[in-house]
Amino acid sequence: MKKYEHDVTFHPAEDLGRSGFVCSEDGVCGAGGIDDSRTAPLKALLDERGGDGWELVQLTFGRAGALAFWKREYE
Repeated sequence: MKKYEHDVTFHPAEDLGRSGFVCSEDGVCGAGGIDDSRTAPLKALLDERGGDGWELVQLTFGRAGALAFWKREYE
């Protein structure tokens, strides 16, 4: 049977740059004006964690940044 370890990480909005993912004051989130240059910080985060064997399970955005849920298999 496969076994997994999990991690939850917070990434401040400043670290993600102007990715195009935004949330309004009332908490409604969406994406706007996204192109490759604006998603580079997010891609770098995914590539870095993926390179360490972590698989992204979910990514949730808010006004302050993003909360990422990860898993990876272990023996």
